[in-house]
Amino acid sequence: MKQYIEFQKFIKKIAIACIITSILGALFILPCFYILPYQTGDIGRAGGIPFGAYDTIFKAPDFLYTENIDNFDSLQNAEILTIGDSFSQMYNLVYQNFLGHNLNKKINNFRIKSISSTNTAATLIKKQMIPNCKILIIESVERNLINNLNESITIIDSISKYTIISTKPNKNIYNINTDQNLKLNIKGLTSFYKSKLSIYTFYKHFNLSAPLFTSKNYSDQLYIWAHPWDSDLSFTSITEQDIQTAKSRIQELQKLGEKHQIKIIYMVAADKYDMYYDYIKDNPYPINPTLSYFSDFDTTFFVDTKKILLPHIKNGEKDIYRVNDTHWSVIASEIIGNHLSNIINENKN
Repeated sequence: MKQYIEFQKFIKKIAIACIITSILGALFILPCFYILPYQTGDIGRAGGIPFGAYDTIFKAPDFLYTENIDNFDSLQNAEILTIGDSFSQMYNLVYQNFLGHNLNKKINNFRIKSISSTNTAATLIKKQMIPNCKILIIESVERNLINNLNESITIIDSISKYTIISTKPNKNIYNINTDQNLKLNIKGLTSFYKSKLSIYTFYKHFNLSAPLFTSKNYSDQLYIWAHPWDSDLSFTSITEQDIQTAKSRIQELQKLGEKHQIKIIYMVAADKYDMYYDYIKDNPYPINPTLSYFSDFDTTFFVDTKKILLPHIKNGEKDIYRVNDTHWSVIASEIIGNHLSNIINENKN
């Protein structure tokens, strides 16, 4: 009888353990089915925010003029080349595609892991790896601009040993990927629970004075990138010496291009905070002056995308940037692509 009672107690403990484990397992896995697929955009994924199918409002162009170079030999054929960060890597959704469509020319894009756009460009020019290049567009996001230009311009002799980053077109980039519901997304789950437990956040949130996005629940909300080492607010630590060094470096790049008969266009993708600053309510942070430091540069050389895109926002155009992401939308890509094609066409005359 005693053994039977002990056996019952054991079974009861096992049952309780199984119930607790099942509940914890369900709490851990259920986000894979009902939450993670709706955390769209890089801010949605990093911050655990269910922006949903917002991105489906955008229409990807039905043409493709962008070609990402995935080997060093192909650089020999590049006539118009872009080198940049993530703003240059969206393939069919990016400014290069609209630029190429307007010019009726293929636009090559090239990116190397662990080397800045500045040093990649300088190395390719000086080592004569782009002998047929006539136009070189170097792109940098605003929050990294000063740091990038404060690096010494260095020729990387071993550049061919570095990894080339090459993205492919994704027809379903704006759709919620329900196939992922059936997979255990450990990385996504980890990010989700860290954000919910407030271990860290990669974004800041502001209320806007006007609805500048068409997202149903977030039309008057602004989410910006605020990683501890990569933030839209990093401009607050810029010094006067940093500014002067950056301006000197960019002039050095311009002269390097002229020496090799390559027209360089240095384009800055404005930070989301800077773009929407005028509409932020109760903003505790100052205005970002970064782009104003370069206002004396030739606008056909130094392209300030804030000056190009801000008038569209002021005219009431929504979704210039994506509400759930740090990047501009395909709407802005078209505007920027058109602007660059105008610069290039005018340069021919």
